Amino acid sequence: MQTTLLLGLSLALSAGALPANAATVSNPPAATHPTAAPRTTTTDLGNAQTWLPDKTLRNWIEKNLQGQVAPTEAGASTPTITDANLAQYISQLTSLSDANIPITQPRASTTDLPQPSKITDWTGLDKFTNLTEFTVVEADRLNLTSLHQLSFSFAPQLAVLQLQYGGDTQAPDDSQRLWNRQLDLKIPAQTFIDQLLPNNPHLTTLELSGLGLTGSIPHLDHFPLISNVRLNANHLSGKITALPRLHEQPSDQSPLLSVGQNDLSGYLPDLRSLNGTFAYDQNHLLTSLINLPQHPNYNNNHSAGYDQSFDVGSLGDPSTTPAHPINLSALVQKFQWQVQDATTGQATPTRLKLITNIPPVILQMKGDHPDVDHDADATAFFKLTQNADGDTLATPTATTPAGAYWITGLPSDDPQAPYSANIIFHLTKTSPAVVPPLPTPTPKPQPEPQPELPQPTTPMTPDPTPTPKPSVKPQLSGNATNVTSPSLLHPLTNHLPDRPSQHSATQHRTQASTSRPATPHPTTNQTLPQTGDHTPWLAILLGGGSLLGLVGWRRKFH
Repeated sequence: MQTTLLLGLSLALSAGALPANAATVSNPPAATHPTAAPRTTTTDLGNAQTWLPDKTLRNWIEKNLQGQVAPTEAGASTPTITDANLAQYISQLTSLSDANIPITQPRASTTDLPQPSKITDWTGLDKFTNLTEFTVVEADRLNLTSLHQLSFSFAPQLAVLQLQYGGDTQAPDDSQRLWNRQLDLKIPAQTFIDQLLPNNPHLTTLELSGLGLTGSIPHLDHFPLISNVRLNANHLSGKITALPRLHEQPSDQSPLLSVGQNDLSGYLPDLRSLNGTFAYDQNHLLTSLINLPQHPNYNNNHSAGYDQSFDVGSLGDPSTTPAHPINLSALVQKFQWQVQDATTGQATPTRLKLITNIPPVILQMKGDHPDVDHDADATAFFKLTQNADGDTLATPTATTPAGAYWITGLPSDDPQAPYSANIIFHLTKTSPAVVPPLPTPTPKPQPEPQPELPQPTTPMTPDPTPTPKPSVKPQLSGNATNVTSPSLLHPLTNHLPDRPSQHSATQHRTQASTSRPATPHPTTNQTLPQTGDHTPWLAILLGGGSLLGLVGWRRKFH
C-alpha cells in the first residue's frame, strides 16, 4: 500500500513539474504517429500476411485490436494496427467479437462499403494466447470446414465462447419467423465441445446456437466455473436423463441452462439439484415446471417451457359430406402430462385445458413450427359447438382448406403459465381414386413360320409306252385258231402269267419295281405289256368284245 501511494505521489509531482506550455503542444497527425515500443517479449513475426494468411480473419483481428490497444506512453497517440506491426501487439488482444465489428473483407479504400466475407483458415489465431472472449453472432461468416478445425486449446484463460446463427429473424418475404435457422454441422454436441474446448477450465459462458448440433444434452463436467449455457436451435433429441450442474456466480443472476428449439421429448428428470433456470421451450416435453429460480432474461420463468408441440397426424378430409366434428378438448388431453415442483422434485399427473377464452382458438400453420405472431386465425373455417360433456367441437365447413392447424392447451386457466402445448392436426383432401385403364394385353409371341419340308413321296415307275404293232390277221389252221393278238385274249384265261392281284396301283408299282423278277416267265404266247394303269373291268370289257367278234367271224365263214 505504501509503495502504491508513493508511486502515485511521484507521478503527480512529475505532472506538476511539466512546462506551462506542455498542454499546448499539439499531437502529431495520425499518419505520423510514432510506432509504440512492443509491450511483450514476443519474437517479431514480421508482416502478418506471412503468419496470418486469411485476409478476412486478419482484417477482423486488426479492427478488434485497434479498440483495445493502448498508447505506450501518457499523452501518446493510439497506434494504428496494420499488417506490418500487428505482431507487436499480439498480447493486447483479449476479445474477438463481431457484435460491433462485423466480419468483412478488407476495403480497398476508405470510401468503399464493407463487404461480408467468410473466414476459411484459422492459421495464426493460436498466437493470441491471451484471449478471454470469442463471440460470433453471425456464424454463417465462418466456413463449416473451418469450424470443424477450430480449437481454443491455445487460450487457457478463455471465459466466454459464443457461436450462434439465426434466432428470431424474419423470412425475406416477412411470411414467418424463422425459428430454426441453422447451419449444417451435423456433429454431436459433446464431440464438438470436446474438440473446441479441450483445455479451458476458466470457461463461464458457452453458447452454441443454430449450428445444427445433434445428439443429447452434453455433460459439462470439465468446466467447473460454467454458469451460463445456451444450446438453442439445434437438433438435440431423445429423453433428458440428467442436467449439468451449473456454477453459482457471485451476482444477482442465477445460472441458466437453455435448450429451446430442439427435438427433446419425454418427461423431465428429478430437478431438485437444479441450481438455476432451465429453459426448454419449443421441444416435445411433457413436463411443466413450477417454482423455478428466476432469471431476468426469461420474464420470471413465464416462458421456460412454452410452445411444446405435438403432432397427432391427419384427421380426415375437410370436404367429406357430412363433415365429421373434431373434438378439440379431447385432443389436448390425448397425452399424459405432468407438473413437477423444481424445489422438491415431486411430479404429479395433470390435464391440459383447451384455451377458448383467448382468441384465436384455431390457427393455420404457415411454416414448419407454430408461430402465434405470423400464423393466421383459422377459427372462421370451422363451426364451433359443444357436446353434452362440455367438450369443444370443431366441424369443417365447405370453405375449410386443407392444411396444418394447431390449438393450445394450458395446465391452468392462467395465460402466464410457464408451460403450454400446441397440438397440431392436419386436414388432407383425398383425391378420388382414378382407375387406370386396363393395360393392352401383350400379344403372345408367335413362332416364326418354318419352311415346309418336302413330303417324302413313293417313287413312281413310269409305265412303258407300248410300241404300236401292225394288225395281225388270224390264221386258220384246220379247226384250231392260233390267236396271238393281245386284244383278243380274255384277261381271265389261265395262260396270262404274273397277273397282279387287286392292290392299289401305287403299291403294285412299288412291288413291281422292287420284287418283280428281272427275267420274265417264258411263255408260248407273246408276252402282254405290263400296263398297270388298266383296271380289271376294262380288261373284261375288251376281252368280251373280242370274243363276240371272233364268234361272228367264224359263223360268217362257215
